[in-house]
Order: sequence, then structure tokens, then C-alpha cells
Amino acid sequence: MLLALASCRTVGTRVHNLEELHSETGRHQRKGALMGDAEYLFRNGLVSMLKGTAKVAEAPDRAIDDPLKSCVRNLALLADFDAKNFRTRALQVQWYARLASEDPWKLSRELAVRELGPLGRALGVEFDDGTVPGDPTATADDARAALARLIAATRPLLAPRGLIPRLGSLGRVLGGANRGAPPQELVEACATIDGLPLELQGALRLLRGAALLEAAGDAGDARLAPLRATIDGLERRCIHGALLAALTDRPPTERVGSHPGWNSPLVRAAAARSAVQVFGDQVLANYLARLDGQPDEVLMAVLQLIGEQGLPHPDGIPDEEWPKVRASWIEAVLRQGTDHPDGRVRVQALSALARIRGDGSAGFNEKDWYAWWRDEVAPVLQQPPAEAADDTAPQDPDPATP
Repeated sequence: MLLALASCRTVGTRVHNLEELHSETGRHQRKGALMGDAEYLFRNGLVSMLKGTAKVAEAPDRAIDDPLKSCVRNLALLADFDAKNFRTRALQVQWYARLASEDPWKLSRELAVRELGPLGRALGVEFDDGTVPGDPTATADDARAALARLIAATRPLLAPRGLIPRLGSLGRVLGGANRGAPPQELVEACATIDGLPLELQGALRLLRGAALLEAAGDAGDARLAPLRATIDGLERRCIHGALLAALTDRPPTERVGSHPGWNSPLVRAAAARSAVQVFGDQVLANYLARLDGQPDEVLMAVLQLIGEQGLPHPDGIPDEEWPKVRASWIEAVLRQGTDHPDGRVRVQALSALARIRGDGSAGFNEKDWYAWWRDEVAPVLQQPPAEAADDTAPQDPDPATP
């Protein structure tokens, strides 16, 4: 049995260790009860079953020699679990969104931000998820009251602790689990949370509470459908807020102090990649409009994205303006390929130009790229702006007008 335990890996172990490693403000702890998977399963499985409780049996605190290394390891292992599992994904979003915005160590934030990309893409996060501009942000009291209402509405649907929940489908039959319609109290409680204009920290707190409630219920109970939909929405809001925060990587509050790891170009570069992955072409277009002055790591990330997928073509650019917009972006990329002092950036920019040109050209001779720009790109930029239609000119009669 010990060999079987040693071969298992659990999401619970990763979450437990991350909780032990971090204080409420996100700082790393140097003492805690870190566990391996075998110890976690033994304490949470066998011991708790004998005691008739689902609570992890307490382990003694021990010194943590390298909190950063332990944090990065547990974050990386958490990513190995399948995000298609609803409860696993909720835990992944909680920790990646929280540490992407709170952890003072840039390596932890960079890893967390990278993992938000595929999660946000799978959830279909849109650029306007989160607080509506102009709306007053919900207060802590608002969130606390909404969570209390959700707890009251959910409690009657949760499985009792003890033997029956441990028997799987047989336990659900013996326990008489209902499969009726969701109670109106739960529908209304979820609607209240869905309508709250939340900032990131408020969304994280509500996600944690809602996910704990859902995990205490039966995974097959259809009555909890409104709760699961609310959790989906909170996950989207957390990813949205965490990615926007990571694009600038500023300290979230004064309580985390002035750790020198903030405003990290590596975190901002990871955020650029994840934001493009989640939000799409508009983010990449925004970067192309202001390439000059970006940190080298961010430039490298943006240019790599162009080399992988070409120039963006976001909605909202009129057809008659598109050739000039495209030409201006090409000019900006060429400027990085010829004028930037870092050779890595120049090489990456010329590789991106090869993708843009799309005729199989690949080379690092600046004269060749200048000639292409002079012959094909510059003439587009020099064209006069398209003239507006003359309303006084004679028009063909509208066939729909009598």
C-alpha cells in the first residue's frame, strides 16, 4: 500500500503546500508543514477516514530551506493536472491568479502568468470580463454578504460528512441525493454574485469560497448548476484581472512592501504572451502601436508572437485604412530589426519580418530588408489619405426609395 501511495500525485498536495508556503499577503513562509504526496494521502485519506472527517490531519511545522524553489515546484506540478476537471481548474485559477498578482518573487509570478494563458483561452475570457468601467467596485462588506447568502442557500444541498459520501455512486443512492431543479434561493444568491462589480482581490475571495462549497457537494448534483456557472464567471474575472495587473507588474498594495522583484520585464513578457493568447489580436495590435521603449524581454515576446502567427488584424480597422496600418506596423518592426542595440532583438525582428513578408525570404542582411521596405511598404505610407465621399455629388437613385 505504501508503494501505491508513493506513486500517486494529488491536486490536494499541491494546494496544501502552496497554502503552507504563503502568508495572507502572498509572502513566502520559512516554516510550514510541507508534505509529499504519500504523506498527504496518508493523512487526508487513511487517517481522516478512520476519524470520520475530511480534514487533513495536522502535521508539525518544519523549516523550509528554499521557499521560492518549493513554490515554483508546486506551481509547476499543479499545472500537470487536467484543467478539464471542474474542481481542479478552480484550484488552478485561484492559485495562478493570486500569485500572478501577489507573490513578491518574480519567478513565481512569471510561472503563474504563463499558466493563466491556456486557462483563460479554454474559459473563453474576453477583454471586458471584470468590473465595468465607471461602476463603483463592490466593497468587502458587499462580497462578505453575498458569500454569506450563498453559503446559506447551498448548505442544504451539501452531502453529509461520514461514510456515505465515501461510497461514491452507491453512497449517493443510499444518501438519497436529489436531482431536482436548483432551489430559487441558490439561483438568486448566484445572481447577486454575478452582478457584483469586483476587483481582483474580491473575485479571488469569492471564488475560493464558492469553490469550497461546490467541492463539498456531490459532483453529479444538478441542483448545484447555478453555483458552477457562478464559479466559471469568477474564474474568468480572476484571470482577466490578474493578466491586466501582470502587464504592468506593479505591486498590488502597500502591504507587500517594496520588494525589488516588481515591475519585472520577464513577468511583463509572460503577461504579453498570455494576454494575446487569451484576448486575441487587439492586445498584439496595441503593442505594435508602441513598440519603442518597451523592455527588451517584452519586445522579444511580441516579436516572437509575430514570427509565430504574423501580424494581427483586429476588428474595428476600416478596410480603406488597413494597408496603412499594416505598413506602419511593418515599419516599427523593421526599426527594431535595424536600430535596436540588442542583437537578440534585431534577429527576432528580422525573423518576424520574414513571417510578415510570407514569400519564404529569410535572412539577416539589413540592406535586403531596407530595399523591400522602400519598394513595397514605404509607397503605401506615402499615399494620401482616402477622401471622404462627397455628399453633394449626384447619387444613383436608391432602388428601395419610391
